[in-house]
Amino acid sequence: MQEKRSAADQRRVLVETIRASAQWRRGKAEEFSDDEDARRQNARADLALRKLANFVDRLPNGDPELNLPALSRTEVRDGRLALAEEALVLLSRFGLGYGAWKSGPPDEKQMRNVLRRMDGIEARERKARKQRAEAGYGDE
Repeated sequence: MQEKRSAADQRRVLVETIRASAQWRRGKAEEFSDDEDARRQNARADLALRKLANFVDRLPNGDPELNLPALSRTEVRDGRLALAEEALVLLSRFGLGYGAWKSGPPDEKQMRNVLRRMDGIEARERKARKQRAEAGYGDE
């Protein structure tokens, strides 16, 4: 099992992970520049993800979102969290839909919620890997 990171290290890798997702969304906005709806959706998600990264970057060390149990033990590869596919999809889709913007850009509650949901996905995936390994399927 991965050791739990310090809050400062967790902030750094979480921010880098979110910014990488935002950069990917920026690329999608450029890729679909001829489709106004797709470009707008991807640009919205890019903005939401950058806002999320800035939010995480400003969290104090004692903030609970920097100490979420599964995310703080998720493996790091190339300076980013090696998220389970479901968590990565959840993150990449943050702010994508029009409904998310009806009352304005993402607020603190929405940003904290997406971090907690990612933590829940990572915890569930870790438990499933452990169960498969105990059953002799050996992916842990």
